[in-house]
Amino acid sequence: MRGRWWVAGGLGLLVAVNGCATVRDGGRHTAVVAGEVVDAQGRPITTGLVLLERGKLYDDLFERGGLIDSRGRFAIAVQGGGPWGLHVYSEGYMYHPRQIQVAEGQVNEYRVVLPPDPNLRDNPIIGRVAFEPQPDGTVLVKMDVTDPDNNLGPQVLALNGVTGENFVMQPPVPMRDPKANFPQGTYTLHYRPRGVPLDTKSWFFVVADHQCNVSQIAAYPFTARAPRAAVTPPPPPAELARLTPVERGRRTFEARCALCHNPDSKEEKIGPGLQGVFKERQLPASGRPVSPEAITRQIQQGGDRMPPLSDITEQTLQDLLAYLRTL
Repeated sequence: MRGRWWVAGGLGLLVAVNGCATVRDGGRHTAVVAGEVVDAQGRPITTGLVLLERGKLYDDLFERGGLIDSRGRFAIAVQGGGPWGLHVYSEGYMYHPRQIQVAEGQVNEYRVVLPPDPNLRDNPIIGRVAFEPQPDGTVLVKMDVTDPDNNLGPQVLALNGVTGENFVMQPPVPMRDPKANFPQGTYTLHYRPRGVPLDTKSWFFVVADHQCNVSQIAAYPFTARAPRAAVTPPPPPAELARLTPVERGRRTFEARCALCHNPDSKEEKIGPGLQGVFKERQLPASGRPVSPEAITRQIQQGGDRMPPLSDITEQTLQDLLAYLRTL
């Protein structure tokens, strides 16, 4: 942990020395969620959003959020310990969710590794964003969202950077099943300013689809653009040549697969746990018979809400299969 921190719960005051700036909104903050965001090589990722969901992951009770700073750090004051969902978004990288347990009265430190997004062509796209004052004193926030492969989910999100509040925006038509593909179109939020003037320049928006693809992060003046590509060069060939196929496969798994799959248990993460996958009769989720060909097809083509790894080389694929056989 970098720097020293004091949390005054009664005043909602968070002070950082040589640390990250956080929102002070007068609430009764009793803990801090902080940490660093890095790429697969351990280098800081210096742009993005970190949003927190109270309680169980994917209950969509988003409450607090903040920005990743120029050092790859974040720090967010929260009210109450216990279970929280940690969600990290950065352009050109896959979305990262994690269930965390927050201890009250202290800084809870986390390290998040984001794998690069191999295919930006199928990422959600944020279009027009508008703020429309209403007669009742609220503001109607509207955002156009499209998705090339039409697999949007409930994570169409807005962050008020001044207050630290974050919100789930509502789809064009009501959706009961959070696992269904959500419609493209105009998403909305009815926001009521509470004692703090509305500053549209301090609002941020992001979308993540069912396959963990992330949109551009929209900020003032909210112009649509394509996501930036992540630049994450592979290790030097000489270094890779010294490794065994299993070790190379393990590195590929950690960089590309560990976000969604546990290698050492069958417990579901985002996708199913892969312990003993080659020893099973059927593949998890799809139920197809296990074979090298079936696993190869799943890796290359995706499916069952898994993004395809169509960009990996034949050698990398064989190394990954060698590692999966050891689980």
